[in-house]
Amino acid sequence: MKRLFLAFIIIILTYPAGVIIAEDNIETNRMKWKNMSNQQRLEIKERYKKWKDLPVEERQKINENIRKFKELSPEEKMKVRKRFRVYRELDSTQKELLKSKMKMIENIPPEKRDRALKRYRNMSEKEREEFIKRSLFWKNLDSNEKKVFKKMYFPSKR
Repeated sequence: MKRLFLAFIIIILTYPAGVIIAEDNIETNRMKWKNMSNQQRLEIKERYKKWKDLPVEERQKINENIRKFKELSPEEKMKVRKRFRVYRELDSTQKELLKSKMKMIENIPPEKRDRALKRYRNMSEKEREEFIKRSLFWKNLDSNEKKVFKKMYFPSKR
């Protein structure tokens, strides 16, 4: 009974602040919606439908990635954005190739992968490039696959 009472008190005390914040967001979003073109509204509706159609696990994974992105330093965010721009420029074959090779990396035992990632993160850009070129992973790529990976991970070296 004490827990129920405590929960009730917490809800009552925090309710007004939550309502005020929510009302501000609702009004701001309502104004943004009014100022959008019909095309923009349609795109948002389509994206929302795609989002709702995703499995819960996938939505959680995306939300976790967004949370992690927000925690990055400005320099790290810039690198991620740059990679996404490069990724968007890849054709569908190159994207599939990249995804399949990345799945291979995900299948490495977690402790081994974490050790390698930790070492990799502490390297300079030049050391990273040399490290990758010496790796078994790199040696197993054909010339087209290497081109895709260079474009994705070392875009300034085009």
